[in-house]
Amino acid sequence: MTLRTILVVVLAVVFGVAAAVYASTALNRTPETPRLETVPVVVAAVDVKAGTKLTRPVLRLRDVPRDGLPAGALQRLEDAVDRAAEVPLFKDELVLEAKLTKGIGAGLAVHVPKGMRAKAITMVGPAASVAGGIRPRDHVDVKCIAEHLPNDEHGGVITVLQNVEVARVDNRMETATSEDGKVTEQREVRTVTLLVQPVQADHLELAEKLGKLSLHLRNGADDESLTTPPVTLDSIPSFPVKAKPAGDKKVVPASAPEPEPAPPLRIFRSTSEGSAKPL
Repeated sequence: MTLRTILVVVLAVVFGVAAAVYASTALNRTPETPRLETVPVVVAAVDVKAGTKLTRPVLRLRDVPRDGLPAGALQRLEDAVDRAAEVPLFKDELVLEAKLTKGIGAGLAVHVPKGMRAKAITMVGPAASVAGGIRPRDHVDVKCIAEHLPNDEHGGVITVLQNVEVARVDNRMETATSEDGKVTEQREVRTVTLLVQPVQADHLELAEKLGKLSLHLRNGADDESLTTPPVTLDSIPSFPVKAKPAGDKKVVPASAPEPEPAPPLRIFRSTSEGSAKPL
């Protein structure tokens, strides 16, 4: 075997080994994953109820891809602390600007828009049961069941306000007990807070003195205001008792008092002492 042949064989072996090593390395190489750019966002560390004032312990930061950052996401804890949740927040949920109140504070006051007032109406018994189906952000009409009207002694129903937003609903049970501690009565009490204009709050105050207030729930898509005159018994054709105008009452003159009976006749006679004594 010549030197030239040996050299060719050696080079072939070297190139073959090199090719095998390169192929093995190429097959075992893991492709590099492109690194995503992330940014911090504020999320809820625990479940948060609507109206709750946010503090640092209930919030935390989490990294999310910059490309997937939703509009309105807060990126600093300072932007959320001391504000209140407009809606419930669940654990690990992103805290968005739209889910928080505009100003700093907590409780019902943060839900009252500027220029509006929160007026609470308390209902007891059947009216409270009906109000149980009303939820915050619903819209209602406020009716007053008046016992007496200026032109009708039987009273009627007056529409006080229409399409009013409900801000809050609270309920409780009141229990009456006797002296020995036994329960004698239980009744459901429900307080519904409405968002009204200042003058409307005054109207409700006066209506509460005139009679009992009731709430009529509206469809969410119904925002029409109707002209509704007071409803009296005269407007119910099938009602057996007709209303009598207050001005048609017959005035019955007071009878003259009977004369007092005359005192009994007593006859006096003179006595020796000069005084008079009855016989």
